[in-house]
Amino acid sequence: MKKCTPNVTLLVKRIDIVGMAICVALLSASAAWAVADRSEEPVQILGASLPDFAGESIQDLALFRYDDVGGVFEPIPFQIDERIVDRVFKQGTGFEFTETIYDIYGEDDGLLDADDELVFLFGDTGPQAPVDTPWPGGASAERYEIEINDPRTGAPVADQYVYLFGGTGLAISPTSYVTWPILAEAVVTTPVFSLDYEDKWLLVGLDVATPCGTGVDLLDRVKGRGGLAGPDTGETEQNWNNGSPPVNSTFMGGLVGPVRAIRYIMGALSGVNTIHHDRVYRGLWERHTDLRVHPVSRAYLYFDWFPPAGATLYLPGDPSGLAVDGTQETPTGWGACPTPVPGACGPIPDWALYRSSAGGMVIFLELPPSPFYNSAGAYFLDDDQYNDKTTLVPTYLDDDDSAYDLGIVLEGPGGNGIDESIFSRWSVYPLCADTGDATVGADYREFVDSPLGVSTLAQFEVLGRIESVTAGIDGDDVVLEWQAMGGATSYRIYASEFPDLPRNTWTSLGDTPTPDFRDTGAALAATARHYSVVAIGAGGEGDH
Repeated sequence: MKKCTPNVTLLVKRIDIVGMAICVALLSASAAWAVADRSEEPVQILGASLPDFAGESIQDLALFRYDDVGGVFEPIPFQIDERIVDRVFKQGTGFEFTETIYDIYGEDDGLLDADDELVFLFGDTGPQAPVDTPWPGGASAERYEIEINDPRTGAPVADQYVYLFGGTGLAISPTSYVTWPILAEAVVTTPVFSLDYEDKWLLVGLDVATPCGTGVDLLDRVKGRGGLAGPDTGETEQNWNNGSPPVNSTFMGGLVGPVRAIRYIMGALSGVNTIHHDRVYRGLWERHTDLRVHPVSRAYLYFDWFPPAGATLYLPGDPSGLAVDGTQETPTGWGACPTPVPGACGPIPDWALYRSSAGGMVIFLELPPSPFYNSAGAYFLDDDQYNDKTTLVPTYLDDDDSAYDLGIVLEGPGGNGIDESIFSRWSVYPLCADTGDATVGADYREFVDSPLGVSTLAQFEVLGRIESVTAGIDGDDVVLEWQAMGGATSYRIYASEFPDLPRNTWTSLGDTPTPDFRDTGAALAATARHYSVVAIGAGGEGDH
């Protein structure tokens, strides 16, 4: 990526590298692999799917699952992140652009709207609650039942549920999965893994926590390249981080909640309008990058590992694995990269699995077709003599001066409009030490091919029994009275000659909006008369 000269700065193009998702799902070496566990996957629901709660204070919403052992609702970790749609940046300049971002600046109003995002983990869901389960204390008369379906054949749990309640004083789960001080240079920590950010663009560490992993750093760094030839020429992620005076990248800020942290960076040397944000969950890391830059001939995004002895890479065409040991091998169906790029290049595989004694990862590299690049593919280099720190940055820090790389390469990205985009997704699920093979990789691919299905249903509380009914005689009439019930909009009175008849055979005498009723002439009846008063609320008739 050459620095833009003044006569091309208005022809800024945008490359949306959206959803570079780094996902962590820790699994024991003894796990059964018929169907991969997706407990660490986040479930994300837009406010548009919760229209009855539109305009509600986010502080007055809380998420629960049903505990079938205790027979009660219990709170689970969740958060609702507000989003700003089409926020304008650099307004009034030749670099003006819009971006939908999470509300890291605190500009929204704290009320739920269609663009806000409810998020929780699939592993925190539960069974469907019986309709007569008492609602949590402080809940209003309406809730949303949210059904999450795992459509994979043989899925261990096909249908799971959570319940979103509104009200005041609702219980909130004390559990928080993510720790981050909202600083550019800091470690994001979860019980499952950690990410070490050395600066704005520089991600220099990923380790899988003990006892599943060893806690040893698996990553030299995440690397980016823009240049004319191989990954050892042209710009680097270190150039993008610091630029040349003036420094063009800035830490925008972020937010952190019980379920995820969100970290934003703007700028990348000549890509001054670039924005990338990371979402870090308990067992998931996603990166979404909107790369806006002038046309370049070639661009790389890839991981550079620290492979211990015995590290192995599995691919769909190589179920026996390729040793990651500093000696280059060519994956089945791949070929040499274009001259003078070292390593092997090929079609983007459905999945890849890296395994080692310190931990591993399942990797997805997805890049849908786009008119804004000429070609795209996968890139693999296993060479302990190749130092890909680039001649352009003599002070570049490459911890092992070697290349153990896997990623994507774009050929000839170009264009001449600010709204042009390239969409990609890069997903990595780290594994426990010495865990995983080709079968595991294929299992995890179903996360992409069979995404979780989500549906929402507004429900209203069914009111309880009215047990305070008293009857008196007033002339020829029977007068009924009872205590008013919270949430009731009216009351329905039923009568029957015999109290043990089925309720659907009782006669309705009518409704009343007040907690009393006069049964005219009933005192003169020749037969006994039994009464039942039922509260009616938003959920219909209550219990008899």
